[in-house]
Amino acid sequence: MERVVNIAEACLCFEELMREAAERHETIIGEQDGQPCIVMLSVEDYYRLKAA
Repeated sequence: MERVVNIAEACLCFEELMREAAERHETIIGEQDGQPCIVMLSVEDYYRLKAA
């Protein structure tokens, strides 16, 4: 699953977003000025993508 958040919102609820990425394997996309600029995902998902 994927969730898109504004960077300002991400700063306010970073701990919650980190937990969602780590425990639920949810991909978090951070946007600034309406443009995607960062992605947060679990370490397991990162390694899986890196190995592909």
